[in-house]
Order: sequence, then C-alpha cells, then structure tokens
Amino acid sequence: MTLSVEHRNALYALASNAFADLSRALMISRRENIRKIVDEIISITCRTAATVIERLNQDSSAILRFPSAVLAQIFSWLGTTERVRLTGVSRRFRAVMLAVPSLWSRIDLSHIDLIHDRLSLQRTIHGLSMMIERSAQAKLDIVFGHSVYSDSRSHEIVARLRASMERIRSLHLETCYIIGDLFDTRAPLLESIHADGGWKRPQARPFNIPTPDWVPLLRVIYIHTFSLPETMDAYTCLQRFRGVLKCVRSDHEPSNARRLFQLFPRLEVLHLEGISRDTFMPVGPIPQTMREVNLETFDDGTDLTGFLALFHGHRLHGLTLACSKALSLLVQQMHSSGSYITSLQLQNDAHTILTTEDGAQHVAVDHGPREWASIQSHLGLVKSLSTGIHHLEPMLSAPIELPAVEVISMWWWCSTRSDAPPAYRLRVPRLAVLRFRMDHHHLFQLRVVHAEAVIRSCIHFDGPQTKVPQLVLHGEGSLDWVRDLDLTPFYKFASALYIEEELVWTDSE
Repeated sequence: MTLSVEHRNALYALASNAFADLSRALMISRRENIRKIVDEIISITCRTAATVIERLNQDSSAILRFPSAVLAQIFSWLGTTERVRLTGVSRRFRAVMLAVPSLWSRIDLSHIDLIHDRLSLQRTIHGLSMMIERSAQAKLDIVFGHSVYSDSRSHEIVARLRASMERIRSLHLETCYIIGDLFDTRAPLLESIHADGGWKRPQARPFNIPTPDWVPLLRVIYIHTFSLPETMDAYTCLQRFRGVLKCVRSDHEPSNARRLFQLFPRLEVLHLEGISRDTFMPVGPIPQTMREVNLETFDDGTDLTGFLALFHGHRLHGLTLACSKALSLLVQQMHSSGSYITSLQLQNDAHTILTTEDGAQHVAVDHGPREWASIQSHLGLVKSLSTGIHHLEPMLSAPIELPAVEVISMWWWCSTRSDAPPAYRLRVPRLAVLRFRMDHHHLFQLRVVHAEAVIRSCIHFDGPQTKVPQLVLHGEGSLDWVRDLDLTPFYKFASALYIEEELVWTDSE
C-alpha cells in the first residue's frame, strides 16, 4: 500500500526533530559554519527519507509501476481536489500529472464557499492560478459554485479568468453576477456559457451577449436576463439557448428576444423563462433545425398561442409548456405536425407527459383540470396510462374515455386527500393489464381493502361482473411481505393476480 501523506510527513518530522535537537546542542558555540552543516544534514536527510519512501511505495504498490499513459488515463477520472492531493502522495504521481496539461484543464471549484470563508477565497485564488499555470496551453473548462459575486471578494478571480479567456472552452457559473465582467477580451475557443440563476432570482443587470466575432465557436448559452447584440451577423455554431425574459424582482427592462431566431439560425433547443404579457418573444421564421422548446410563463394568464403558431407543421422532439391552456396548446402542435398521442403519464395533478408514436415527449406543467375535456377527441389512440391513484381525480372532473388503452400503471402512497370519489370514472373498455405499485408495506396492510374501493371509484369496468384480465402488483425490494397480506379484495375485479412476474391466483382456482 502507498504511504499516506500523513505517514510521510511523520517520517520527515522525525528526521527534522532529531537534527533540531543536535542543532540546539551544538549552538552553544554559536559558530555559523556549524549551523550551515546542521542545516545541510537536515536537508540531505529529508531528501534521503523521501527517496526511501518512494522506493518503499514502488515495492508495495503495483499501481506505481503502471505506464505513465495508463496512470494519466486513471487520473483523468479524478476531481480537481483529488488531483491536487495526489501530487503530494508520490514523486511518480506528481511527475505524471505535471507532464499532462489536460489533467489540469478542468477546474471545478463548485464546492467552495467564497462568501463565509476568507481562507477559502485565498486558497481558491491560489489554486485557480496554479491550475491555470499547470494546464499550459490546454483548453480550459471552469466551474464555479453559487458564491461568486461581483465585488471585492471575487475581483481577483474575475481578473484571473479574464486573463485566460482566450483558452476557456466552457464556463459554468451557478450565479450570473460576474459573467458580464469577463468579456472585455475575445474568447475564440469558448463553446459554452452557463451562468443561470433562474427567473425567480434577482439579477444585477442583463448580460450583453458578445458578438459572433468575439465568440465564433459558441454553441451553448444558459444565462439570466440578456441583451442581444445589434449586429446583423449570425451565430453559425449556436445550438442551445436558455434565457430569462423577465425576473420576479428586477428594475430592469424585460429582455427583448425578437431577433433571436435571426441571430441563431441553427438553433436546436430553446428554453425561455419568465415570459409575461409585456415581454417580447422571438419572431419568425423559426430555424428548421429546431427540435426542443421549453417555455415558462408568469402566473398572469400569458397566452402563447400566437408564438406557438410559428411551429405549426414543424415536428418537435420535445415541447414543454408551463402556462395556461398548456394541454390544449400541446395537442394543437402535435396535430399540426401529424403526430398523435400513444402514452400518458400523470406526474401529479397538473404535470402531464404526452408521448407520441415516434417517442417524442411533450410536457404540460401547471395545467388546469378543465383542459382534459378539450382534448378528449385526441386521446383515442392512447395505449398506456401511468398515474398515481389520486392524480386521476382532476382528469375525471369531466367524462373521459380512453378506448385504446390496454395497460394502466398506478401507484399508491399515504395521502391526506379526501376519500370522496371523483365526479366521473375513466372508461377503458380494452384494458388488459392493471399494474399497481405499492408503497411501504406497513401502510399498504391498512389499505388493501381501501385501494380496491378507490380503484373501482376511478376506473369503469363496464359492469359489476367485468374484471381486468391481469392485475400485477409491484414494489421495491423483496416482495415476500406482499404474499403475507390478505389480497382477496383484489379478486373482485381481477381474473388473474400476479406479484411481479409470478402468477399467484386466477379465478379458475
């Protein structure tokens, strides 16, 4: 086993202390030459001890005999802190790591608190400078955490980053306060900017996006509020854009995104947050490369119908809407491109995932229960439904039928909601398999009878004698405890009962 840093330092200290005692004994004469001799002896002893330790490490640890290329590949999987610590373990490790600049090109300082610990700030500045120096001319990928602010606590960090902008390939800042201070110089290698604080956080000032000649390779922008440049030149490489149009608490004007599609003609993924009635959305035509769109509005009834009309006829791989009429708008978009819904996933009362025949997933967030009735005519080809028992209640505020559904997957948990049945029951005339996932068995022991009643209150089985062909019980871990439960209430509406893949009962028995 390789000696740890603590063991090695202990050996050094032992040698140093021994000669320190000798030095004190010889200092009686106060002769300068004796002090020099003692210092030299201490130095030689420490170097000798280091050599002995290194040889001992090589004899006891096979990893030190690995080829340098293999060691470098192993070290590339380590984090920033682990790589720094490893340079103090072995001369061989240190030599290998210092000989490969790319090992120092990813600088992850996301775990350091720069606000409450001034010592951490000084160490961060020193560590950042050291790793930038060790990376030589390699491209830099830099990650900072939440506590980087544009004030005296981080101006040295900003200065060091600005001096290295010509080598930075990606820059990830969990807060957006210093991003605008970094682009006084060109960033010819920069491919990704991530400085997002979310639209619910205040913003110091909008970020002025650099012109295309300043960041020619830029592919990804994740930022807060922003200001598009006045240039007419397009960003030929940019594929992903995420920005905030308006913050919850901000005195600044909303971001103006009208020219966004003209500046980003090869855009593939668009995510806009903080959309309100007074924000300026992009105008068409849309890039033909567009495949994913995510839109989040304030709770002010903002209508996105006009903007989404730009995408009609264009097949998207994913569309996520957090707005009023989200379900209706999703269905309109799918219908315009010839897609249809094959699967429904009800994540909660107002979060639904619609999956189309080609695997595309469209998500409606914060939609209202009344929207289900408006899309009933588009649910005729849905073949599977995944939902929690109580998530069905908002859906069943209107009569809903899923005529093609063959499989329903449901889950149950300890709920504080009312036991009052929904206004209507879900009609599924072709249901073949009902999968039921259980929560902790202590809760479920008390709810087997109740669960059967709730399922019957939500699903219409076309008469008291009609049963679902297969009821399959699922759970986490070992399901031996399920076999000890009284499952007879489930026999009333199932022709066959399974626990996972095991058949445990049929109505022919």
